[in-house]
Amino acid sequence: MKHGLITLGAVAVAAALSLPATVHAADVPSKTSTATLQVNAPAGNLTLEQAPSFTFSTDKAVNDAALPNTATDNLVKVDDERGTGAGWTLNLQVGKFADLASQPGYFSWSGNEASAVAPNVAPTTSNVTQTVPGSDAVTLETVAPKTGTGETTLAMKNVTLTSVTLPAINATYTADLTWTLGTTETSN
Repeated sequence: MKHGLITLGAVAVAAALSLPATVHAADVPSKTSTATLQVNAPAGNLTLEQAPSFTFSTDKAVNDAALPNTATDNLVKVDDERGTGAGWTLNLQVGKFADLASQPGYFSWSGNEASAVAPNVAPTTSNVTQTVPGSDAVTLETVAPKTGTGETTLAMKNVTLTSVTLPAINATYTADLTWTLGTTETSN
């Protein structure tokens, strides 16, 4: 019986030693702080760096015709270096064609493609038509706040002068195109 108690005692000690021991250490003090990333962009300007001229031509008299733009450089470039991220708009107003008895009906464009230098978001473009001469400017691009800093490019596509009536007389008619940057974003 003594031997049985010793064996039972040895088994009890072995079982107790195999149990995980719980040790309570003192709480370790901790503190939370912050990391700040600051951008100090130098104050610059909002500039219209490039605006295209358009050429519409025909070799005959036309009546109520649509004439496509034949110019190849149709890029508009805007650079926003203000450092504010305030957003902006680009507007266009078509003037009267000088010395042209019957003014064209509309100046239109569609399929415009806007791009921006990363990480900026490309502007929202408008496919609109403007009467000629335009009494008010129309919005071509809208850049929302915090998205249009740096350089953006607008490729004007499918530019057409519509409802054109011209006599068969060698002549050149010109109209002013007024490109205007709005310094803050507005909704369309």
